[in-house]
Amino acid sequence: MDYVTFIKEIKEKVEELVQENLEDCTVFVHDIIKNNNVRMRAISIERKNDMATPNIYLNDYYSQFKKGRNIDDISKEIFEVYLDSSKGLINEVNINDLRNFSKVKKRIFYKLVNYNMNREMLKTTPHVRVLDLAIVFYILVSYREGAQAVTMIRDSNIKEWGIDLSRLCVTAYENTWTKYPPVIRRMEDIISEMILDSIVGDERDEDNDDGDLIKEETCYGGYTYAQVEDMVKEEMEKVKLDRNMEMYVMTNEDKSNGAACILYPGVLKKFADKVGQDIYIIPSSIHEVILIPAMGWDTKEIDEMIREVNRTQLDPVEILSDHVYVYKRETEELGY
Repeated sequence: MDYVTFIKEIKEKVEELVQENLEDCTVFVHDIIKNNNVRMRAISIERKNDMATPNIYLNDYYSQFKKGRNIDDISKEIFEVYLDSSKGLINEVNINDLRNFSKVKKRIFYKLVNYNMNREMLKTTPHVRVLDLAIVFYILVSYREGAQAVTMIRDSNIKEWGIDLSRLCVTAYENTWTKYPPVIRRMEDIISEMILDSIVGDERDEDNDDGDLIKEETCYGGYTYAQVEDMVKEEMEKVKLDRNMEMYVMTNEDKSNGAACILYPGVLKKFADKVGQDIYIIPSSIHEVILIPAMGWDTKEIDEMIREVNRTQLDPVEILSDHVYVYKRETEELGY
C-alpha cells in the first residue's frame, strides 16, 4: 500500500471512530509547513467552535504500517491521541480576538528561526534579521502542560491591528522575557540526570528519596537513590577533568524555543563575566544552545561539527543554524 492509499484508509477509519463517539466533528488531512520549510502531512479532528486542534503527523505511522502494524490499531491510537491532547487544553484566544490587538497583546511572543531556510515564510511575516537568523512572532492561542497551540503573526495581522513592527517587537520582547526566563545548566548535570533516569526509572520516590533502596532489578541493588546520584556525579566530574572544558546548556524554563534566550538583555554578558571569557555559542537546536568559554579553537572546525550533527542527528524542523556564534565580552557584541 502506498502513502496516498494509507492516508485515505486512515482518514476513513478515524472518521468512523469520530462518528461513533463524538458530535459536530470534522476529520481532515492537510499539509503543515513547519519551521525551515519542512512540509508534513497531518490529520486533524476539528470540533465546532474550536479555536485550536492538534495536528497528528502521519509519516511515522506509515513507517509503522510498513513494518506490520495494522490500520485499525493506528487509527485507534490517532483518535486516542486527539482525545488526550484536547483534554485540559485551555483556549485563551478565540477567532474574533485575533482581530483586536488589545485582546491578544499579552499573548504575543517571539522565537528565533533560520533566515535562509525560512525565506518563503518570511515574505509575508513581520521579522527582524539577526546575523543568519530571524526573530519571528506568534500568538499563544491555547495551552496545557507539555503542549501548546500557537498561530504565527503575519503582515496582514499587524496591518489589521494598525501597529508597526517596532510596536510588535516591544510587546513580544517584554512578554517573552517575563514568561520564559532563561535557564543555564552545566552539561554534566544534565547528562547525570539522564543517566540516573535510565538506571532508576520510576523507582525513585520524589517524596522520600534519601533512604529508600533502589529495587534489585537495577544493577545498583542495595544502594539508595542519593548514593547512586553521588556515584554518577563523581564519574561525570572525572569526565569533565579529562576533557578540561566547561560546557553549559541554555534554554528557557519551558524548554521550548529556548535559543531565543541569546537575545535576552544582559544574559550573555552576565554569563561571560561569570566565566571571565568570551563565549562560543553552539546552536544545538531552536530550543537550546550550548555555551562554551572561548578557548581559541578554530571556529571553522566547530561549524563542520554543527553541520554534521544537523544533517545526521537533528530533526530538520529543529535546526537553527550551521554556524557557531561568538560573544565578545569586552565589546558585548554577538557575531560569527
